[in-house]
Amino acid sequence: MKNTDGFFGKSDPFVCLLQGSKKVGCTEVVWDDLNPKWKTSIKLEYIFGGNDTYTLEVNDMDDKNKHENIGSNKFTLGSLINAKEI
Repeated sequence: MKNTDGFFGKSDPFVCLLQGSKKVGCTEVVWDDLNPKWKTSIKLEYIFGGNDTYTLEVNDMDDKNKHENIGSNKFTLGSLINAKEI
C-alpha cells in the first residue's frame, strides 16, 4: 500500500464503502501498517438484478477529523458476481 505519511511514519488505512453517494460503512483504522488486515465487515442489502454502483475508498487517517484518500475503485455487484477472478 502507498505510504502517505512520509519518511518517518506509515499510513493509517481504513476502508469505506459507498452505495452511489451514500456511505454504507467503514472499517476500523489499522495504525502504522502498509499491509492491513481489517476485521470489520460491512453488510449491505443487495437486490438481485440491481444496477447500483459501489465505491471502495481506501483512506489514511491523519487525525481524528481529517483523512487523505489513498485510492478507490468503482464497481457494480453484478460485475463481481459475474467475474471469473476477483
